[in-house]
Amino acid sequence: MVIGLLEPEQAVVDLLMVMVTFGDAGLAGEAGPPVLYRHRTCGEVSHVVPPLRALRRAMHAREIDVLPGPGLSA
Repeated sequence: MVIGLLEPEQAVVDLLMVMVTFGDAGLAGEAGPPVLYRHRTCGEVSHVVPPLRALRRAMHAREIDVLPGPGLSA
């Protein structure tokens, strides 16, 4: 959970989340990515870059919880 961040800090976290998604696309094994992102408002687990289907917009750092993914122990 990311709380208490100022706008510039939130932008950095958003950038890092995009970088993680990019890395997962090429490096995650068959088990899947090591972490997942769940949107707090709608509960959808999604990648960061693609928009959420329910909201039709991208997730941002202040709106997500980071969960263990299926590939974390792989």
